[in-house]
Formats: sequence, structure tokens, C-alpha cells
Amino acid sequence: MDIFILGNRGRMGVFLTSLFRKKGFSVSGSDISDGKGESMGTEMRNSEVLILAVPQDQALKFIREHDGFTNIVEIGSVKSIFREFTGKIVSIHPLFGPLSEDREIKRRIIFIDDISPAGKESLVMRLFGDVDLVKMTADRHDRIMADVLVAPYIISLISSRINPGREFMTRSSMLLNCITDISQKESPEVLRKTILLNPYSTSKFREIQLGINELAGELL
Repeated sequence: MDIFILGNRGRMGVFLTSLFRKKGFSVSGSDISDGKGESMGTEMRNSEVLILAVPQDQALKFIREHDGFTNIVEIGSVKSIFREFTGKIVSIHPLFGPLSEDREIKRRIIFIDDISPAGKESLVMRLFGDVDLVKMTADRHDRIMADVLVAPYIISLISSRINPGREFMTRSSMLLNCITDISQKESPEVLRKTILLNPYSTSKFREIQLGINELAGELL
């Protein structure tokens, strides 16, 4: 299989390039800012699969400007923003990446079945091999990600402003460092877009803010 990865120099792009080459696929790619012009366009059009490993606002812009492509796979962490391309792109969310590559668990991929064309599950399985494919709607995906990605990202950003000190390390302070690592090890742009583009982020902000305000009312 010939695969083209747009965003091949980013964290996920590098990871997917290595993953697909290990599977014996032919992989080429480019960064979205490379400016290779027609030569890059020819490589993309000749590929069997075009994977968008770029920030989601750039993915949206690319799809709108390249409506002639029929082999696009987008892998972002927010899905409702891609509804306008229903039936035209394959929308998936791999729940693994460069930071979880060594974890000995079966890899899981969410397949957005109200955006992706029917029958494209087979393409995803061909690309990734032995994975647990979970099908759901874009709305359900974004609701779940608000809990499992957005909320931890927000709390991690808050914790990154706190210095627990190093003189005496406790289990609690070590866990705080682990929480802080979430935002420090993630791509800042991916983290920011995951929060800002998810339609349910506001409710998570309010829940966290309410908890802080209630505690502040007892302390201040």
C-alpha cells in the first residue's frame, strides 16, 4: 500500500511513518509548510491513502481546498467539526501514539461511523492490523473525549502553574508531577486545539471552575 502522510515531521506523523514502514507499506510525506507545490500534489494523488497528521484547523482547511481527493483519512481528537465532509473522508481517532508506543495493551481505534463512508472499516484494519476498532458517532466521541482528554488537559495546565517543591517528595506530590507531565509532554498545539475545538469543553471548564470556587469559598 502506498501511503502519504501530511505532517510527517510532527510527533504523530513520525510515529505513523515508522509504524507503516514496519508493516511493509511504502510511505512518503511532507510537512504542510514544505511548499513543494505540484510535485507534492502528484505524490499525494498517486497514493492509496492520504493521512492528515496535522492540527485540526489545518486539516479542515486542507480538505476544503482539496475536494478532489477521495482517499483522505483524518486522525484528530475532535470529530464534530468534520461533519461537513460526511461520506467524503475517513474519520478515525487512534487512541495510541508516540507516548504510548511501548505500552503492552491492544491498540484501540475509534471509527466515526456517521462521517466515514460505509465499509471503510476494512481500510482501517488493513492500515493498522490487529487493533480493537470501536464504532461511534462524532457527537458521542466528542462527549467522551471531553471527559478523557479535555478535562485532564485543563487540570494539567492548571497544575503546571504549581511548584510542589523538591525538598520532601510525597506520593501526592509525585502524582501531581505526573498530572503536570500530561501537558508538558503533549504537543502544545494539539493540546490547545483539542480543548478549543471540542463543543463540550465549556461544560468541563464550568465543572472544574465550580469545584475550585466551592473550595475557595471555604478557604478565603
